[in-house]
Amino acid sequence: MAKISQPVHRTLNCTEAKKRYRKKDYLNQWMALGMSVFGIPIGIIFSLAFGNFAYIGIPIGMSLGMAIGASKDQEVAKENRQLPLEYFI
Repeated sequence: MAKISQPVHRTLNCTEAKKRYRKKDYLNQWMALGMSVFGIPIGIIFSLAFGNFAYIGIPIGMSLGMAIGASKDQEVAKENRQLPLEYFI
């Protein structure tokens, strides 16, 4: 039994040690997070402060999220942990 479990154990350790990400993976994740976490509260604050609901904070939150995601994608690319795959939402 020890001979069978050793290769499986080594394989699991290798895959867990090096996590690899697709191109623009963090950008897409943080764009959605930015709209929901930053954009909606900023929009509500602007709307209540100015008395006009035309001030929507979603574009502000989207741009903040995309900036954070792009910086995280650059970190992953510098560490050479980025896969040559890309997907679009």
